[in-house]
Amino acid sequence: MTNPMTNRIARSAGIAIAALSTLPALAGSPVDPCAPIELAAIPAQGFTRHVELVGDQLYVLDGEVLDQGWIFNGEIQELGSTGLRIFDVADPANPILIGAMPSPGRPSDIAIAGDLAFIADGGTGGLLVVDLADPASPTIVGLAETPGLASAIALLPVPANNEADFRVAVADGAEGVLIYDIFGSIPDLWRTVDTDGLATDVVSWGSTLAVADGWNGVVFYDLDNPFRPDEIARFPVANSAVSLTHDAANDLLYAAQAMGGVAVFDVSDPLAPVEITEYDTPGTARGIAVSGSDLYVADTYGGLHTLDASVPPFIGIVESRDINGAPLSVALRELDAGPIAFVAANQGGVQILNLQDCDAACPADFAFPEGVLDLADISFFIGDFEDPTGSFPYQDNRAEGLAPPFDIADLADITVFVNSFVAGCP
Repeated sequence: MTNPMTNRIARSAGIAIAALSTLPALAGSPVDPCAPIELAAIPAQGFTRHVELVGDQLYVLDGEVLDQGWIFNGEIQELGSTGLRIFDVADPANPILIGAMPSPGRPSDIAIAGDLAFIADGGTGGLLVVDLADPASPTIVGLAETPGLASAIALLPVPANNEADFRVAVADGAEGVLIYDIFGSIPDLWRTVDTDGLATDVVSWGSTLAVADGWNGVVFYDLDNPFRPDEIARFPVANSAVSLTHDAANDLLYAAQAMGGVAVFDVSDPLAPVEITEYDTPGTARGIAVSGSDLYVADTYGGLHTLDASVPPFIGIVESRDINGAPLSVALRELDAGPIAFVAANQGGVQILNLQDCDAACPADFAFPEGVLDLADISFFIGDFEDPTGSFPYQDNRAEGLAPPFDIADLADITVFVNSFVAGCP
């Protein structure tokens, strides 16, 4: 006799697999959550200052300390081919170099919009506009020499009455923040914002611009004024504000403040930011990446720290890892069981780390016995997926929690379940 439950499972599983085939490929290939922490390393060319991850492509910025070479055994050595390198990291354990491009200065930040990249290229560079249409051959197509030391860049919204294709803000050291309109690939200076300090980083969301202004602290501006940005607030920091990370999901801003550690700001009201707390890390905090309520802090000379910031104002280190080199920035790839971290480590190049939770490695394991995937797991997943009330035995709405948004059971949750079921448990 035909079992209705078996038919329903087979029908639903078939629908799930058919639906899965219509989805675009997920960025990156699965990485065994129980694989070693150290997945791979990319050697530095000079000193690796920054990493940026977009899909399967990792953008690596390398620069030299000196502009005219360096002396070894009494002789001037030639500079290496420093600048931009692009890697395919679909398999993070096997990064593949796609293309590279030297830059005239010392690149330290990059923002990507479609086939264009905007690079803060301090020293003898400035603002670079780079064509990425062929990632194997990135090409500089626009340049604006800045008067200061260009160290960071942020994309800004373009006003409705403006004919520019893009607007970018450049943190330019003692010169403050320079705001450029980009017409095609040509930068045109729109405004200069004197921040009074040493602008080293800049981030933007909505109409708010935040600046890490060195010893001057963190300064906030409102960009709605078409004539000049209006200062909203400024906050002193424990040491020197060097970089910023905006957490849009939680309306928080994190400031790396060098020897002062990390400062946390509530920016839910864009016109009234509030400092919540700060936490002093063992080394020199230079870069921060966010994963849920966890912060990953590149703490130069202190390693890579995982900080729990789940209940502000509480914040504290839950794990630290030694890094081969001096961590300056970190980028994350989110996977089901946790992130893969790409750490720019100065003379240590790029360190690629598996930070997944081995104990949470099997999202498809819905039913007893644990660690074994079988028909019971499919049955329990389907039952929970189809029951929005959460009354299906033992599940407590687990199906809708497999993928964001975490309060809705949708195709994304089916995708995570099917991928996990096919991969199996470690």
